[in-house]
Amino acid sequence: MTRPRKPLAEQRGHLTVYSQQRRRMEEEQIRQDTKLPERPPAYLDNEAKKEWRRIVPALNNMDSIGDLDRASVEGYCVAYSEHVQLTKRLRDLRRDAKKQEIDIDLEVEADLMKKQKQAATEMRAFMAKCGLDVSSRLKVAAEKVDKVENDINTKFGAI
Repeated sequence: MTRPRKPLAEQRGHLTVYSQQRRRMEEEQIRQDTKLPERPPAYLDNEAKKEWRRIVPALNNMDSIGDLDRASVEGYCVAYSEHVQLTKRLRDLRRDAKKQEIDIDLEVEADLMKKQKQAATEMRAFMAKCGLDVSSRLKVAAEKVDKVENDINTKFGAI
């Protein structure tokens, strides 16, 4: 398996002018005109639909995120919903045990915590793929800043 490719804005090596132009053209090719639909898929549960409605407007502002990324966004929303539901179940289990003044079934609690951790891990993985984490957004911002600087240098030359 090859390493994931970095956008041109992230390249730290010394690239020739030709390779820079080629990468710039490649990045232009992946720009997506078809955006994610504002309306969530019908098969998502209520919590996942709320998350979809919250994040899709922000994702549609990014040029490289679009309809091709739908599966990743759906996966993120499902993992988010599962994480929220497991957190609520765990909280209710602890609250009920405290009210009834009994010990929590440690096996049940451990199982819920294990599932919660898996859902959180899945959610973070999908976040990175969709551009929802801070580093992904900073990468996009750096790319936009570089583009503005290059446009200024092209028009007026290096000052």
